[in-house]
Amino acid sequence: MAKLSEEYFDLVRSAIREDKQLPKRKRRRLPKYKQEVPQEPSVVINLESEASDNNSGSKSSDHNSQLEDDDFDSEDFEDILEPDTARPSTVRDLSITLDAKTPDDASKPKSKNTIGNEERKFRKSYHMLHLLALMIHGRIRNTWLNDSKLHSKLSRLVPDDVFELLHPKKDDELPLRSTRKLLDGLKKCMEIWWKHFDQITRWETQGLFMIRWDELDGPWEQPARYMSQKLFNKKVLHGKGSSEVAAQGFVAMLRSCGVNARLVFNIQPPDFTDHKLIHASSTKNPGEYLADQASSGSRVKWKVRSKVKGTESKHSIFWCEVWDKISKKWITIDPMGQRIIEQIRFKTSLEPQGKARQNNIFRYIIAYDRKDGCRDVTRRYTTHFNSKVRKRRITKDVEGEKWFQRVLSLLQGRRRTRTDDLEDAYFKERDEGEGIPDNMQDLRSHPYYVLENDLKWNEILKTGCKECGFLRTKNNSTSLKVFRRDDILTLKTARTWYTEGRILKSGAKAMKTAKSRDFKTGEPTEERLYPYSATDLFIPEPLGLNNEVSTNVYGNIDIYVDTMIPRGSCLVESPVAVKAAAFLRVEFAKAVTSFKFEKKRVAKPQITGVVIAQDYREAIEAMIDGIEYSMEEDERQERELESLRCWDMLLAKLRIKQRLIAKHGAVNGSNESSEWPERSSFDTGAAQEEDLENYSNEESFETGGFLPEAGGFVPETAASDVVSGGFGSEDENSPSQRPENLPAVPTSTSVGKPTAENDYSDYEDFMKDMMHDESDHPNSNFSKTDSDSDFHYESE
Repeated sequence: MAKLSEEYFDLVRSAIREDKQLPKRKRRRLPKYKQEVPQEPSVVINLESEASDNNSGSKSSDHNSQLEDDDFDSEDFEDILEPDTARPSTVRDLSITLDAKTPDDASKPKSKNTIGNEERKFRKSYHMLHLLALMIHGRIRNTWLNDSKLHSKLSRLVPDDVFELLHPKKDDELPLRSTRKLLDGLKKCMEIWWKHFDQITRWETQGLFMIRWDELDGPWEQPARYMSQKLFNKKVLHGKGSSEVAAQGFVAMLRSCGVNARLVFNIQPPDFTDHKLIHASSTKNPGEYLADQASSGSRVKWKVRSKVKGTESKHSIFWCEVWDKISKKWITIDPMGQRIIEQIRFKTSLEPQGKARQNNIFRYIIAYDRKDGCRDVTRRYTTHFNSKVRKRRITKDVEGEKWFQRVLSLLQGRRRTRTDDLEDAYFKERDEGEGIPDNMQDLRSHPYYVLENDLKWNEILKTGCKECGFLRTKNNSTSLKVFRRDDILTLKTARTWYTEGRILKSGAKAMKTAKSRDFKTGEPTEERLYPYSATDLFIPEPLGLNNEVSTNVYGNIDIYVDTMIPRGSCLVESPVAVKAAAFLRVEFAKAVTSFKFEKKRVAKPQITGVVIAQDYREAIEAMIDGIEYSMEEDERQERELESLRCWDMLLAKLRIKQRLIAKHGAVNGSNESSEWPERSSFDTGAAQEEDLENYSNEESFETGGFLPEAGGFVPETAASDVVSGGFGSEDENSPSQRPENLPAVPTSTSVGKPTAENDYSDYEDFMKDMMHDESDHPNSNFSKTDSDSDFHYESE
């Protein structure tokens, strides 16, 4: 080991003396994580000397407590001797220890101001839930706008001359004249609506504006009064309410005049791309707080704080769109916010700018038409949709895009029309006209453009393709080439192509070689990647003469896509398909449809069905139905047997209880108003244990405690041995024939008092009727046998 010179320790001593003269600052306590499996080694240098070993016992308790707060401190060197007493020839070694990072380090955020993975998942889920709720809210409000009674009253506000302007005739010489008449009619409708809706109040639903994650900490409460359709119609007709209600009422007025008007909703869920930590004053994360509020049943209060006054009234959440039949375009109308009418080409004036974007960002703009249609029209109102807006939407990944499209399809209440096709063509034109972003951040994961340096490990450029633009760096020293994503080829390995039902052509050459690791051993290796053009469709072998299915070396057949099914055969998927085919003794092969990857580099094939000849399909399906029905019947019988066993145990406990009451009497202070005494109202000690033991030795009930003898639970011969619940034949109803030591069955008026003969008789008659009904039922599960004390269970 290397030795440190004496000059090194002189420098350390001088630094310690200077540090002691400075005022002590409070150190922040760092979290300590449990060290488990080592992953990546880190170097820790420990200075060890004989002086520290000899004087280790002289350290004070204050020094020890300070070491707990911080692993390294200047006082660690307090045992170093002064220059006059230090030994110049002391050997001091430098030891290096390899430590490992804990697994918790991987889950910790890289930055102190960012959230962890669990919080990210919660924010994304909450974002989707909030988005779904607001989309449904818009659908409900749009339905209210189609109320015929509301239309009949709102149509009176529009005079005849304005009504004619809203429905202009097509001018063949100059179509713009017709469009101009429509614009004039819409402007006059806005003026009419301003005069009618002259009492604007503050928002009635504050949750429509975007809230920050630190504003979810409560306390929350519901609005003072819920908005119903009746109250909504009343506010619209009286011209009194919030600007959101006023904008919705304007759409209803246009629809009452026969205009194809859509309600546009600018939805503002919380930003799930915001990965900043919540303010330190919050004691819980939003997920824990919401769970606690839901479990406690407390009311919810939406607390929305607006830093910029007046921005919400200027930039609307709801506005209107009107379809122009002449120009085949939608006209945007904001009747209450900015009070403008525009035909958007590139940029709209409705989008907030500057500080107004704190609570209002264009990300999800949904339009609802009069025929319950639902469309995403965000592309019309955003200039940089693909480069900036798309990153803030849930549709930035494939799974989010599928979820969002499914929600739109569920909210769509009509068929596709020619208007939708024209609008899609307009959106495509806007995408093409957006252009190439001017920075590297916006080019990453762009749906149409990509940098050459951002190509993935399995992507290459097509041969002979040219760049579509350049991007200069900040210092203008270099220019990066920008290509279209259509010019990129995605390469795959031979195994991956096989899982898609394709095999390599003879003599196919790999276009790229990528470094990877072997799945089983983990050793580094190289994989050859091939394009789609180097593959052919996989054609499986046909069936044999006796309908044999060809299998691989493992005795299975790979069916990853439908084209891998042999001709003349079919795939039947079921958990019991193998059992059904084996029972019928038909030729089959187990079908492997996927693999399940587990830990320790294990891949297990998933057998989900069988491949058989097409002629055996109906027989196999019928056999599968029979097996599944048999399994369900067995499960039902097991549940019934378990229920009968529980009843058997319950009746045994009741007999023991009644035996104790009959033998020792009821305990004083027992509740006589209850049907049975409490468990603590009598002795449950040695007497009960003795009765349980005696009961186990007696002739017990096999499946639930009910016997088919007409008269009760147990045979007549055992009536004297059974304490309660066992009755003899029908002639034993009279008190003279009842055994003397047999107590009466307690009722709600007599608990622990075996003296009520009428209660005894009523209970016995009830049990007779029950046993008679079950024995006479054609589907009864109880059947009499030759033995009076035995019965067996039969399935239906």
